[in-house]
Amino acid sequence: MKKGKIIALEGLPGSGKTIIGQYLSKKYKNFEFVEQIINNKLKIKNQYYYLRSDTLKYAKARKYTDKGFNVLLDRSHLSTLAFNYIRDSLYNFRSYKRAKDVTDRTIKKYGSPDFYIYIVTPIELDFLRKRRKFSNNVRDLWHNKESFDDFVRKMERIIKKIVNKK
Repeated sequence: MKKGKIIALEGLPGSGKTIIGQYLSKKYKNFEFVEQIINNKLKIKNQYYYLRSDTLKYAKARKYTDKGFNVLLDRSHLSTLAFNYIRDSLYNFRSYKRAKDVTDRTIKKYGSPDFYIYIVTPIELDFLRKRRKFSNNVRDLWHNKESFDDFVRKMERIIKKIVNKK
């Protein structure tokens, strides 16, 4: 039996990863969609939640590919690594090294996606699709305009630093 392929769908929240994955898995019998594994019974600290979720997603995806199914994966380890790298850079969380170690073990055991598709959408559209509204009453990055603008400025500085490294 021919093994299936893993295709990771990447993009901002609200960019359409879940809708595309669900649609294609219903339309094509040889496709399965593996969403973010959400389990409230997992007693995991917030910063490690996505690491565990990635491991569970990859294990589930590999079971499908071994049976000949192609898998659409809602995000991959790249999102988790990028998230932890940025958190370390912006807020000194010191979580990237652990994220990298867990990711390396997961990939060694289950392999990595065969393809990555990044869905590009304007951030305003992502906010609308997730029905998010800016409010100055909360300090949450995705809901507070001031926090979000500050995050974007810091991201720009980090990206310039990365691009200008020799």
